[in-house]
Amino acid sequence: MPYRVEFSGRAKNDLRMIRDWLASHSRDGAMKWLDALDELCQQLTTSALETNPAPEAAELGIDLRQQMFKTRKGRHYRLLLLIDNQRVIIAAIRGPGQDAVQQDELGFSD
Repeated sequence: MPYRVEFSGRAKNDLRMIRDWLASHSRDGAMKWLDALDELCQQLTTSALETNPAPEAAELGIDLRQQMFKTRKGRHYRLLLLIDNQRVIIAAIRGPGQDAVQQDELGFSD
């Protein structure tokens, strides 16, 4: 049974910020980035369990996973996700050079 991919409020905000920044430099680049993200989300519907633990997972005490993807120019992005039954919840999107995600950024309490 395939997974359903959903974006958290935080991830939707990350998506908008990254897309807008990219579009301010290259509208075509922003569209290609969105295409790469969409392709990755489609892959996650069948391969979510094949993702690796995020480096922050142990410190946060949750099963936070990550999947890397990159632009054609080689800029790497991290999709941080949680798996809940048949749902893949995209918790955050990190761009090049961004620090590890903190618990308060994900909206989880101690």
